[in-house]
Amino acid sequence: MGNIGSMNRAAQIKYLQQNPDVSVLIIGTGINAVALFRELALQNIDAVLVNDQDFGTGSTLGVSHLVHGDIYYRENGGFQLVKNAVVERQRLLNNAPHIVKPLPTIVPIFRWVTGRFHIPIKLPQEADKTGRRGMFFTRLGLMLQDKFLESDGVSFKHQFAFRKKSLKQFPRLNPDILGTVSYYNATISAPERLCMDLLWDAYQSHSNAVALNHVQSINFEGNIVSLTDSIDNTTIQLLPKLVIEAQDCMNATETRKLHKWLHLVIEHPELRNIIGERSFFFEFEDGRFIRICAYHRRILLSTSHFTSDASPTDEPITVDDSLKMVQQLFPTLTVASSNILYQKSDCYPLAPDNSHQLHITKAGTRAQFPILHLQGGNWTTFRAKTAQIVDLVLEAFGKTRRQNTENMPIGGGKKYPRDRDERWRWLHKQSREYELAFEHVKLLFGRYGTRAREVAAYLATEPDAPLKYHADYTVREIAYLADLEQVAHLDDLILRRTCIGKLGEANADLVAEIGQIVSKTLGWSFERTQQEIERTFMMLVEEHGVALYQE
Repeated sequence: MGNIGSMNRAAQIKYLQQNPDVSVLIIGTGINAVALFRELALQNIDAVLVNDQDFGTGSTLGVSHLVHGDIYYRENGGFQLVKNAVVERQRLLNNAPHIVKPLPTIVPIFRWVTGRFHIPIKLPQEADKTGRRGMFFTRLGLMLQDKFLESDGVSFKHQFAFRKKSLKQFPRLNPDILGTVSYYNATISAPERLCMDLLWDAYQSHSNAVALNHVQSINFEGNIVSLTDSIDNTTIQLLPKLVIEAQDCMNATETRKLHKWLHLVIEHPELRNIIGERSFFFEFEDGRFIRICAYHRRILLSTSHFTSDASPTDEPITVDDSLKMVQQLFPTLTVASSNILYQKSDCYPLAPDNSHQLHITKAGTRAQFPILHLQGGNWTTFRAKTAQIVDLVLEAFGKTRRQNTENMPIGGGKKYPRDRDERWRWLHKQSREYELAFEHVKLLFGRYGTRAREVAAYLATEPDAPLKYHADYTVREIAYLADLEQVAHLDDLILRRTCIGKLGEANADLVAEIGQIVSKTLGWSFERTQQEIERTFMMLVEEHGVALYQE
């Protein structure tokens, strides 16, 4: 049997070495590649997914945690794109309720019409103009969204409040506002966990589905694709019928726009209390915009802007810029760099319509199999776009679709208890069955949805204990992630299998403690363990600005 029901990395490598024939080889580990992998498995197409990084890296790791058919789309044209995004957002809310949640969003309004008169349908020469959003066209765009939601059976509608009512609800807002518009967006509490859920779905749908991260070199020659594992230099040779190269974003030479992001995770109790479980969205005169979102017990501050020149030499968004923008929105609050727990910056080319682009390299001198290149896409419409691509693959293979994924639950969203009483009964059942404390099961449910049952079963097979430096996790849960979710480096677990790194919860003692558990689980040597701990320290400090203290 191919994947032996888990993502144990050593087992995957051994299987690929013994079984080189594969229908589809996918190169890429972002949301597009992972969704393709799942979609193919559900249609009974054996696929192998590989890349040189970990699952959920690249622009997927830098995601703003929003699932939207958002104001940017509405005011920058593309009715069909808006409709598709709104419909797919609602499907994600239904299919992945454990990770994707409704997010009330507040837009402060400072003028009646947009400074440069943006309208929902714009002339080509006006498409790149930016400016602070006006009341009239913001509401017009939201009315359009309301219509799409109404046609899909959803009753959420945007609301407008004048200045007096807005300031009564949010007294710390800039008093120069005319009012506020509120509407519903959606948030992904843990994008990397959604990637893992898609992988688990693929594994449970097809016995020969195999995914492998951290492959350092991928070479095409004739009908062979040669892979080299970056961990131990093991060589794997595959014989695919089709290769799909899936990239999260466009090449700089293929688009005239850059999308720049700076994500900051902030600890600021006063601001967290003001925003509650909401998001604030605001665009400035120069086209930069800011989102302030609830993120677990913290705040996620995302600053972004688009440039018309796809040159990576442009000035990046700075931390000071982002903090000043918060100050403009909430002038009586002070948010300092000392409040920042974690940061991640991105600068990547963007397709003009933020959609996928496809082109095919036919079999020839480079390889004796066709290569399909997939570029672009976003978190909102990944399911619909990858379904379209898989339909092309099915047609090429002379097969028909077996399952439609429009209303198919994802991972821990399967058989998800929707109301409070149902959740209470589900939690108590698992607590009794696996002899775990109710609060412990509740924590697992919050992280994994109904897949918490599988995690609890693993935990219950051996004695367990809370971590010394993070009591919300246990030794067995860390071992589960390391053993069954392809942890190849310690940072895979700190930054992507869990939210420990992104929530600013990682300190030197905790990283070392988790490193020792992973080492024991995976059989690392003392030298390898120390290297992994040092690598994770360096990544957290240098790439994400984390202050690693010792308790």
